[in-house]
Amino acid sequence: MQYATGAPTDDEFFPSTYNYLSKILREEGHEDEADRVLSEKLTVEKLKLSRFARWKSERSLQGRQEGEDHTFRRKLAYLGLLLLAPYWLLRFVFWWLARKLFNYGLSVVRTLSTFIILVLIGWGAAYVADHGLTRFHIKPVLVVEANAVNTVAVPVSKATGPEDITTGFPLANGVLIREIPCGNRIEPFTYAFTTFVPILDLHEEKVCEISQEAGAAPWRIGKFVYSLLGWIVSSVTLLTLPGFLRAKAEK
Repeated sequence: MQYATGAPTDDEFFPSTYNYLSKILREEGHEDEADRVLSEKLTVEKLKLSRFARWKSERSLQGRQEGEDHTFRRKLAYLGLLLLAPYWLLRFVFWWLARKLFNYGLSVVRTLSTFIILVLIGWGAAYVADHGLTRFHIKPVLVVEANAVNTVAVPVSKATGPEDITTGFPLANGVLIREIPCGNRIEPFTYAFTTFVPILDLHEEKVCEISQEAGAAPWRIGKFVYSLLGWIVSSVTLLTLPGFLRAKAEK
């Protein structure tokens, strides 16, 4: 649908019209067309019918109708826009990604494709983290997980307090090493899959972890973001497959 100001107002937007058209198309066997109608409805609701879009439309329409420069009101409006810009930006990015990656949970194919692609990316990243990549001078960063069972705590030279105590893995000759490379103790695909899917616990993450060295900080951040992304994508996938999100969109 087209709207006079580019973005609809509350008086111009009627969700029931989209729902009725989608229902008719679905009853006639046009599933793809019905989903496109629902997708357009959600796009209008989440992206076009936002406070920011309505603010832009109202300013444009007001400017054409009045033809005057209300300096104080205009400055006040722009100040409000500046303060709320981060929220609007995050909201826009969230719903834009929801449309592009999942079609709001209406497309099983798109949702599964997103899930599989992200798992494969994690698989490759886990392999590189475990074995490194000599060609690009990337060193392995996965190390054996340190815990109270397989490590000891010893004071460093001239220790004066608890902060001067270090932990590590004791060797037979009395040498203490802080970290042991993971090697082949994990299967990269399983490690990535269990990191990405929070409901699975195959104990791979308990075998090896990202090194605590300063140079491995980007890997630790990346794993956290990947795990957080997994919570979101896995949840959307589980809600999309049975049709829960489609049923919600039709209300």
